[in-house]
Amino acid sequence: AVPKVQWLVEDPRDQSGFMQMQHPAAVDGFFEPLVSLGELCEQGQPIGQITDACGTLLASVPAGERGLMLFQRAVPGVKAGESTGGILPLAYAQELDHLGLS
Repeated sequence: AVPKVQWLVEDPRDQSGFMQMQHPAAVDGFFEPLVSLGELCEQGQPIGQITDACGTLLASVPAGERGLMLFQRAVPGVKAGESTGGILPLAYAQELDHLGLS
């Protein structure tokens, strides 16, 4: 059985409540997620990519921090500056060890 784990969800950092501002698209195009919801992401890991209509890669979207993929853009069409997804930062990495995720 997986042990019960409590995550620290409160994020006191400036602007942290504006989740729609996380991981903005660098360019206009079509967003393709590269990770699943709930998946552990490492800082700098590509969580998605933006392509043009022909599938040519325009930009990669790296994870801004280590955490769990909390939400992703549902509509592929994206404008520069729009959110592509959000990560729930993990305050205590040792909690992942209990789940075998680290």
